[in-house]
Amino acid sequence: MNTPTNLVSDDYAERVCKIGQGHECCRYLTMGGAGFACAKLTALRHTLDARGDSMVARGDNCDGLPLDSDDKDYTDEQRDAGTFNARAD
Repeated sequence: MNTPTNLVSDDYAERVCKIGQGHECCRYLTMGGAGFACAKLTALRHTLDARGDSMVARGDNCDGLPLDSDDKDYTDEQRDAGTFNARAD
């Protein structure tokens, strides 16, 4: 079984996804058996977008992490550091 490339570190989840920060927390941050993951570039995105104001997490804090490693244009170190495509506020 391949490890998904859309996994995010705990540090990334805190700094970029803003976990635990109410409405600023990214609405695409999910948790699964392998840890935190980004759902922005998955089919789940449309469901999360449709829920909009009904969720506590409403943020849209970066460009998203691709599920498929063929679409990955950053290193794991860049992902973990949040330096590949995270938006600066």
